Amino acid sequence: MKRIIIFIGHSAGGKTSTAHKLAERLGDSKVIKVDEIKIKISGSVFGKDDNERELWFKEINKQIKEELSKFDNIIVDEGFFTKEYFNKILRGVEDVRRFVVEINYSLEEHVRRNRERGEKDDEPVKRMYDL
Repeated sequence: MKRIIIFIGHSAGGKTSTAHKLAERLGDSKVIKVDEIKIKISGSVFGKDDNERELWFKEINKQIKEELSKFDNIIVDEGFFTKEYFNKILRGVEDVRRFVVEINYSLEEHVRRNRERGEKDDEPVKRMYDL
């Protein structure tokens, strides 16, 4: 049975690295990088409004369906995730095992990884942990 594995978690958490390692290990896999889709449509990973975000959902759904016809394992590299989002990107996708994997780590690790990426402002990261 085909599989869809969705990685979620904060930025700089290792989702992309882990997705590619898993794809390599499983074989017959395709990694879909959601940030690339968002940037292609919106010019950024932040949508201006619901209409723009709806375009993201449709494109992600389309890519998942296309890749499922070619690969046994689709690995989706995503950041934020809700049940509504899950339902939209998987609309019409049947007979597939679905997995959601959350990659989580400490505030200190998040700050360290963001600094390695060249981020200088720690406040946005710290706000995520104040929820």
